[in-house]
Amino acid sequence: MTKNTAVRIKETREAKQWTQLHLAEAAGISTRTVQRIENGETPSKESLLSLAAAFDVEIETLISIPDLMDTLNFHKRRINKGILIHLGIWSVFTAFLLCTQPIYIERSGETVFNEIFYNSIGWGSGICLHALLAWGKFYYYYFKG
Repeated sequence: MTKNTAVRIKETREAKQWTQLHLAEAAGISTRTVQRIENGETPSKESLLSLAAAFDVEIETLISIPDLMDTLNFHKRRINKGILIHLGIWSVFTAFLLCTQPIYIERSGETVFNEIFYNSIGWGSGICLHALLAWGKFYYYYFKG
């Protein structure tokens, strides 16, 4: 959290001429939590909601835009990393299966198609679909919802 949010919370408290103890009691949080937040430590969502309710303001009044963007960018980087990990696992898994198993094998004197090929394509497609669905839920939750 940047100092902007901490400063906004402290300024709002001082504008109401409240002590940290009074704010803590009004918000239902500990005095130590108020001190940490005012010193720039990242508050939990519940603490922010409690503070906004105690001040009788919207939560957006307390949160600075850079803090909100930092949070969104962190989650976006985390999800993008997850997608890359999923695709990497799919690539390694598929390459392993395809390289270690021939497409055609001898079975009972006949040359037949190896079923492992279908398994690798199926599992690989499933992992890719899962990664895309996870990204879609993230996108909807943070940017549309």
